[in-house]
Amino acid sequence: MLALVLRGGPLTAYDSIAALRAQLTAPAYYVAHKLVAHAGKRAIFQGRVVQASATDLLVFLDAAVVSGDLRPMLLAPVFEGIPAQVIHIDEDVLHVYTASPA
Repeated sequence: MLALVLRGGPLTAYDSIAALRAQLTAPAYYVAHKLVAHAGKRAIFQGRVVQASATDLLVFLDAAVVSGDLRPMLLAPVFEGIPAQVIHIDEDVLHVYTASPA
């Protein structure tokens, strides 16, 4: 998931979680706490990854916004191999990255 974000490419920016809700149409998502360490040029993921239903994810995101505690995370519809889409959420950033067609 991180590779798609680091690679950049086609993305859509959103102003709020409310605006992003329309993108969350899959039944389940991988949620990765975005905690990355760097060793030289290598990025090492040190966060946790969980799977959540879209309903649970939206409840969590709404509560995080209300409490003012929206932490950096990556979201992707459950996938095998390479994700077709990754959502990058941070305090000031809501971007949806889409994999380029091969």
